[in-house]
Amino acid sequence: RDSGNERQNLAYQIEVALNDLNNPNGIFNQSTFDPNIVIFALGTNDGLPNDTFDDAMSKTVYKSDGNTVDIEKTLNNLDLTKFNESVRYAFLKIKSTFPMAQIFVILPIQRAGKNTWFESLHNSLEKMAKTYSCIVIDGASDCGINSDLETFNGLGVYLKDGLHPNEKGQNLMLKMIVSSLLMNFMDFDGMNTIIN
Repeated sequence: RDSGNERQNLAYQIEVALNDLNNPNGIFNQSTFDPNIVIFALGTNDGLPNDTFDDAMSKTVYKSDGNTVDIEKTLNNLDLTKFNESVRYAFLKIKSTFPMAQIFVILPIQRAGKNTWFESLHNSLEKMAKTYSCIVIDGASDCGINSDLETFNGLGVYLKDGLHPNEKGQNLMLKMIVSSLLMNFMDFDGMNTIIN
């Protein structure tokens, strides 16, 4: 986003979460916080692709062997004003900080009005998520919220303003997320029980 709107910037939000900048209790300190699951979700107002997947991947910097990605140099090489590059930055940071966490990426839900760019947002986010071995939850198709039932800038069936879910919409989203977690996640303790 534009300078001055850093709190709405994807990379900034990731840094705040991972570095625990606003949490005096230190619960996200990496030495004490090691999540099994990370849920990554964007809304339709969190970004329109202003670059491509290929643009973001072209920013890869390799170590001297020519085959191994230099994570820090690649992160520093990404333009965080670009959508795909910011999403790549987020996934690289999360994966390198919490290598054992399973990342679930929720594609944005439907919103009111005509959304000609919606497919581009979904395709970009889904392609990057799959590149980083994330489990994709299709919020637009699997949630139950449908744009035909919503009112632009007004109260609809599942959205309170055509964009943000009301209580019914939040409950539908919760069902979708929990269903995906139950189908796709098992911790090591659970696997040990099955194996034994």
